[in-house]
Amino acid sequence: MRSAAILYYIITFIFFVALPNSSGAKVVVSLRMDTNQIYIGEQVLLKLKVAADANQKIILPEFSDSQLVKGVEVINHYTESNNLIDGGRRRVLTEAYRITSFDSALYYIPPFEVMVDTSKYKSNNMLALKVVSPVVDTTKIDKFFGPMENADILYDWSDMKRPVSLWAVGVLLIIVGIYLIMQIRSNRRILPKITLLPEMPPYKVALKQLNRLKKNMPTDEAQTKDFCVKLIDVIRIYIAKQFCFKATAMTTAQIMDNLKKHSKSTDIQSLKEIFETIDLIKYAGAETGTEIINKGLNVATDYVNSTKAVDETTKVRRKKTVKPEAVRGRILNIFLIVLTILIMLLAIVLLTISAYIMYNMVF
Repeated sequence: MRSAAILYYIITFIFFVALPNSSGAKVVVSLRMDTNQIYIGEQVLLKLKVAADANQKIILPEFSDSQLVKGVEVINHYTESNNLIDGGRRRVLTEAYRITSFDSALYYIPPFEVMVDTSKYKSNNMLALKVVSPVVDTTKIDKFFGPMENADILYDWSDMKRPVSLWAVGVLLIIVGIYLIMQIRSNRRILPKITLLPEMPPYKVALKQLNRLKKNMPTDEAQTKDFCVKLIDVIRIYIAKQFCFKATAMTTAQIMDNLKKHSKSTDIQSLKEIFETIDLIKYAGAETGTEIINKGLNVATDYVNSTKAVDETTKVRRKKTVKPEAVRGRILNIFLIVLTILIMLLAIVLLTISAYIMYNMVF
């Protein structure tokens, strides 16, 4: 019995002594490096990995003056990962330190010390970093060339196309903006108003031309012949437009045959006499006189007046432009002002981009 009691006390003592160590064994700290040899000025990542319970507070080491050890500098550090494992009961934290050195030597990196809650833990491994100088071949000095002179840069259209195009569009937009500003200030229509008017009837055109001929009577034989030709051309054009057949390309006989459908026989006979008389003057060189001219004018005028009845609704309409009117309303003016502002801003942006590109190309 006494030996059994002693054994019980021994087992109980061992349990209570080992309990703190068993809880501390849950924290694992490790340290590793990407490579253990670098050239002067190169950088290497030093990674500190800590595994602990999720509810424990981890405090990572800090280095004064960004110096890991003498000769090795810490450039920066960041948290590479912070993950929960085992259903959220454990946490694994990985902190990366970027280090470098500018002196060739073999450096000993001591274990990192991490504070977990109130206890301190050190990494379970030690590292060394070897920094070497690059090998320089000093036997070929002639291969080391000095600084080169500045080279002249040549530009072609492919380089200049973009800035020049932007500049051209910007200038065009400025011109459009100035035009819109002038329109806003004058408060007039941007485009002229177009009014459709009926075309002048053929008989009015013919009477107007006959009156013009009466005011310009010939004074000699050469002018008389030209006057007769103009008179017969006025009648031919009137007949062609009034009765819709090609009288200007027909002979006198053909014209009279076609007029039988549209005119009285008495009017046709008088008109035929004038046509035949002027044909003799035009082609046979017959003599002319004031009597023939007056008779031709009277017959032509009477014929136009007797055949001028037409349907006014079938006439072709012609365009007549009038001056712009100040008819813009307040809403349209506001729209033009906003449009002008946007156009000018866009032009300024395009010109600025063009100038920036050109500046970078030159300097």
